[in-house]
Order: sequence, then C-alpha cells, then structure tokens
Amino acid sequence: MKFIKLITSLGINALWLSFLLNPSFFGLSIPPIGKILNPFSGFWQQAEKVERVSGKEIDLKGLQAKGKVIFDERMVPHIFAPTNNEAFYLQGYIEAMLRLWQMDISVRSAGGTLSEILGERTLSIDIGQRKKRMIAAAKTNMEVWKKSGEEWSAIEAYTNGVNAYINQLTPAQYPLEFKLLDYEPTPWTPLKSVLFFMSMVESLNFQHSDIKATNSFQLLGSENFSKLFPEWNPKQVPVISEPALDYAMLEVKEEPKTTNLNSESVSLSPPQGKIYDSQTAFLAQPPLANGSNNWAISGQKSKSGYPILANDPHLFLTLPAIWMETQIQTPEINAYGASLPGLPGIVIGFNEQSAWGLTNVGQDVLDWYEITWQDENKNAYWLDGEWVPVENIIEEIVVKGRKIPVEETIKLTKWGPVVSFDEKAFDKDLAMHWLSHQPLEERPFYEIGAFIRMMKNKGYEDYREAIRGFSRPAQNFLYASNQGDIALTVTGKLPIKERGQGRLISPGDKSTNGWKGFIPFESLPYSHNPPSQYVASANQHSTDPAYPYYYNGGFDDYRGRYINRILSREESLGVEDFMKIQNDNYSIYAEEGLPALLSLLDGHALQTENEKNIFAQLKEWSYSFEAKESAPVYFLEWMNKTYRWTFDELENSENQGSFLMPENWVLIDLLQNQPSDPIFDRVATTELESAQDLVTASFLEMAAEISAPVSWEEYKGTQIQHLGRIAPLGSELLNVGGFADALNAIKKGHGPSWRMIVELGPKPKAFGVYPGGQSGNPGSPFYDFQIQNWVEGKYYPLNLYSSAEEAAQFSFMSFNFE
Repeated sequence: MKFIKLITSLGINALWLSFLLNPSFFGLSIPPIGKILNPFSGFWQQAEKVERVSGKEIDLKGLQAKGKVIFDERMVPHIFAPTNNEAFYLQGYIEAMLRLWQMDISVRSAGGTLSEILGERTLSIDIGQRKKRMIAAAKTNMEVWKKSGEEWSAIEAYTNGVNAYINQLTPAQYPLEFKLLDYEPTPWTPLKSVLFFMSMVESLNFQHSDIKATNSFQLLGSENFSKLFPEWNPKQVPVISEPALDYAMLEVKEEPKTTNLNSESVSLSPPQGKIYDSQTAFLAQPPLANGSNNWAISGQKSKSGYPILANDPHLFLTLPAIWMETQIQTPEINAYGASLPGLPGIVIGFNEQSAWGLTNVGQDVLDWYEITWQDENKNAYWLDGEWVPVENIIEEIVVKGRKIPVEETIKLTKWGPVVSFDEKAFDKDLAMHWLSHQPLEERPFYEIGAFIRMMKNKGYEDYREAIRGFSRPAQNFLYASNQGDIALTVTGKLPIKERGQGRLISPGDKSTNGWKGFIPFESLPYSHNPPSQYVASANQHSTDPAYPYYYNGGFDDYRGRYINRILSREESLGVEDFMKIQNDNYSIYAEEGLPALLSLLDGHALQTENEKNIFAQLKEWSYSFEAKESAPVYFLEWMNKTYRWTFDELENSENQGSFLMPENWVLIDLLQNQPSDPIFDRVATTELESAQDLVTASFLEMAAEISAPVSWEEYKGTQIQHLGRIAPLGSELLNVGGFADALNAIKKGHGPSWRMIVELGPKPKAFGVYPGGQSGNPGSPFYDFQIQNWVEGKYYPLNLYSSAEEAAQFSFMSFNFE
C-alpha cells in the first residue's frame, strides 16, 4: 500500500514539476512528461518489490575484483574479498548501486557545479562554493594523498568500482532523480572522493563568529563585551577532565601575548571601527553545536564486565540517509559500521577486537583578516611594509540554459580568498583564512588511511598510531577494546593562537598576525583508562583553562555535563541503559533555566485561567522534552522572549542579524545572580526594567500568544527532507521528542544520524539504527524503513559475520564477483 501511494504521488509530482518547471517558468527546464512517464525508462522502473531480493545469487563477470557481497534482510552488504583493494572496489560498486544520485549531488553541492543541472536557481550557491575554494582545496589535498600508498590505492579501487557500476547502466536504470532532473551520471574520479571528504570538513569545521563578534564588540565596548561573552562556563565539564597529559611538561611554542579580551588592552578591533554586514560578508555556516555524543565505560562500570562504547553523531537529517551500513572482510580486516557513500572504508564502527566513534571538536579553524587595498582596483594589498599583488583567479561556472559560462573573479591573498556573495560586499575587505586551504605536511597516511587502520586495529597502540594521521575535521576520537582499554583523544590539526586571537577580525597587514604553527600530536588532549572508568564527549570544551594552548570556538554547555552526571554514578550500566541514554530527552538547560524564570515571576500578575494553567504545568514539568507534552513549548517560548528582551541592544540594532548573541547560559547566570543588571532595561521603553519585570512581561505575552495547548512534536515539526527537496520523497512530520540541548538532540531537520552501541566481549555485540534505509531509491522498500524504529528508540542487531558461509545463512541476495 505504501509503495502504491508513493508511486502515485511521484506520478502526480512529476506532472506538477513538468508544468511548474517548464522552460517558460523561471527559465528552468524539466524533461518532457512522456520521458518521465515512459513505462520502459521512466520513473516506473524504480519500482522494487520485496520478492526481488529473495535469496538468489547474481554472477557479475568481467569486473576488476573478485569476492562476494551478501545482502542481509535489511539490505546491509557484507563484503568478502581476497584483498583490501578488491573489497574497496566492491564497496564502490555497491554504494553506487544503492546511492549513486546521492553521491553525485553531494559532490556537485560541495564543488559548486549544481547549476550545470539545475540552472540559475543554484548559481549563488555555486559562486559561494567557488569562493570558498573547495575544488582547489580538494586538489591540494589530493596531490598529498597520492603519496600515501595504501590510502590512495584504496581511493582508486573504490573509484573503479563506482565506474564499473555506472558503465553497465542503461537510461532505464538511472536513479529516479537523474530522470526528474534530466541529466546523466558522469564517471566517478578520485577527485570526487576527495571533494566529498572536503564537504564533510566544511560541514564540521567551517564555524566562525569573528565578524559578528567584532560588530558586538564595537557596539558594546570592551567591558560589556567581556561580561556578555566569557570564554569559559564555570559549570562546564570538559572532554578531557582527567588529562593523561601533564600540562606542566608541555612545551608551548608561543607564549600568549597581547590580545586578551578579558583585559582593557584589546588590540583586535578593525581600524575603521565599522559595522560589517555579516549576511553578505561571509558565507552560511552549519549549526554551532551539531549535537553529537560519544562515551565508553570500562568493564568495571558495566553489568557484563566488558567495555561498552556508544556513539550518535548528529547531522542534518536527509533522505537518502547520510550513512550506509556495511561489513568489510579481507584477510587483514573484519569490520562493520557506518560508511559515507563516496569514500572507501568504515568511518564509525567496530571490528572483532575494538570499536570507535567520533564527535566534532568545535575549535575555531577559520579566522577573518581585514585587507588594506592599494587602490579601488584592489589588485594589491598592504603586507609587511609593502604592496603585495593579489592572485586573480577566474572561475567558470556552467549554467544550464546559458550558452556562455558565468565567470567569477576571486582575489586570493596570503590569508586566503576575499569572500562575499556579490560585488556590493567587496568593500568589506575581508579575507578568509581557513585550515582547509592549508597544505598538509607529508605523512605515511591521512584521514582515509586512519579509518583503514582503525578497521585493522588490534589494540590501543594501533588506535593511537591510526589517529596520528587524522588532520581534519578535528574530532573527539573515542575507542574501546576487548582488552579492557577505553580512550578518547582530541584529534586533528589545530592552530596555535595567541590568547584571544580569532575572536575578532584580525588585521591583515602583518604576517605575524597569523597562526603560530600547529599543536603537536603529543600535546593534544587525551585520556586513557582514567580512574573514573569512563570517557565522554558531546561537543563541549576540549579542556579546562589550565591547558596551555589557547583555542576558541563554539562549544556545548549542557549535554556533556549530563553525560558525565549519568556516568559518574556508582551503579553499573548495560547495553539497554546505553540505549535509554542515547534517547534521553532531559535537558540541563531547562533544569537551570526554568527555576531561574519561576523565581522571578510575579505570581500576582497571573489573572486568567490560561496563565494559571501554564504556570501549574511548568511547575510540575520534569525538564524532559517529550513529544506529547506542552510544557516544553511554554518554557522555550518564555525563555526566548526573555532572552530577546534582555539582549535587545543587539537584536534592535540597525544591522539586525549581524551581531554575535550571548550564550543562553549567560542569561541564566544573570537571572540568578544579577537580576538588577542594566542589561535587563529594554531599549524600546522609557521605564527602567529589572529582570523580574522582563520575566513577568514575557510570561504574560507568551500565555496570550498560546491560547490553546500545543504539543512539543507539533511545535518542533521534525521532518526528514529529500536531498533534492522533492516533497513526496521526504518523510511526513515525525512524532518524536528530543531537544537541541538534550542528549537526544533532535531538532526540526537535524539530529542523531546514526546510533551505535557496541559491547566488547570475546565476540562484539553491537546494535544500531539510523533515520533512513540502505537504498537511495524511493521505490525500494529499503528506502526509509528504519525511520519508525529510530523515532521509537529501537535498535537492530549489527551482525559482524566471521565468514561468507555464515553470512549466507541470513542472505536475501548475494552477488558473486569473478
């Protein structure tokens, strides 16, 4: 029934698209309706029945690899091959078979070639990606990766597997989205794999706040800026709270110097003292806290006596899903986990001895520099006492429907490209200094090599050696093994900065204003078998302020504290407990924020039954963001109004949206400890307000606006969209709880993209789920079948088979490669 409904919906959608996107509408094109509806080559060919995967074997001859791929009842491929490269070849073939369009559109989005297939509507996106120099960064990385031997041969083998699948396709077999958008697959290349990797770097390590922070600094002044934007939350529990490193023994290459924002001698404000339009001066960036969690406990804290590891990386929720489950077995490897279609290997997973997981570090690796131009032509800029010519780079962007490519000139400085969305913003004169543009030093292996070594690893020393080659995006690399080890390392290439450097826009006139090198691997924070018997991370600060290397960035203030609260208890935990923790909707933000509001609310001001009912619900609320409850809506609306009125100096400024806003823990601290602070005085009124005035007024306005109960699930509106924003190919609204500052950090379109739990006994016991399915074909029963279990917090067993013969007992379909 679901399949018939989907196909009918697609047919109607195809007709609608053909009408709406006809060449006479908005200059866009769509294939003729007959081409879409053709029963032999159109979207009807996407129909898949469950009977198609009935356990039969398919021989694929003439390919460049030998092996066997066995699909289980959830369409998970279990790859068995005589060599690693043949396994990666088969992985490329299978991932193309299941996710080819997803791979193609992801690379186009990263590299700025969407307009080749979508026309004018994506031109601004493409221009932005070209100005970020994504393709150039990928090419730079590729030239270094080519020297890494095993790593590069894995990428080439994967590429050959993808192309083996593409080459045998007929137009009737093209994935549906190729037909809807009327274009054909093109050959895969190693550069596309590297570019896909760079897109993951961009999504995780492209945070920056210096432009908005500079505007706030200019508006508020040094004293108020320091008060509203402290760099350390005193309630924070850092990732590495029991450091294995002796900080006193670390040799810091550069002593912190003058740029301490906690003092009066701030020297980083831009020379002009102007307000920057951040909507055009820099490009869009991902959420500050992506919401990922990982933790591991030793056997001494587990019910089974074995270490247990959990990981749930939180990313944008899409269909097809970001991840794909895979097992890879060769004479050197037997590993299972989540792969990224477009790259060889397993990113997050486990083998027979160990398990590993990742969360984002959040340290700032992108700084903005103000450029002083020689003249209005902006072909030379002032650096180290002389005028230095820029490198003018012309990017050609092919646009569907245009005969001549669009040319975009990029001005490249020592710091990086001068970035803006349009010419009007060029007078902002800011250059982007991003770690991803920096060349990698030569090493035996890099990120893909790190994952390959994790797949092969047999113990703690292998883990440490594997992550040594991992540069970007910086990750909290979690590890546990059946030998009893648990460990967590803040891994990546992280710049050495002076104290305060990168918080505001930096002057670009001196090379000495740049980074001072990179923190040595041996000095990166890590923990190995700590006395607490657990390690954990949730995007919070890497260390406490005692760590001698300065860093800044965007860090979570609540989830890490909550994980540590749970894990520090005396009782032992098991796999089922870990499942409950991953799906926990409790929020310390609410636990601290609501009492602060209630303590200041003037109860005599509550007059209506609605106001009194809301007040009663909030007093009884458990601080858990459950789907059917209304209290979370009341709390969030109340707190958000109080926040906006408190910081209206920034909200009501002429350049609204261009200012950095204080973290919400700062507001709670002010409510609790400084309720008479002048910051609570509203700009729009003539009265002098206190915190109590704002809290009471915001409650009354909130209650007036919400006259009838609204459930949290309805308010939040979580939905999983199709990558191409084709509505019938996405999910309906999901009846799910969760909150950004809860461990189950499900937002509107963002949340746990993969939940995994592994118990490391003599044979690993693993469980996982993700919001999607293995197939990228909307006509497949394996397209989105895991979503409901994901919503309900249920898991599937993750079966690491010891041999093809064992896997064959549970096979739905198998391919023989000869």
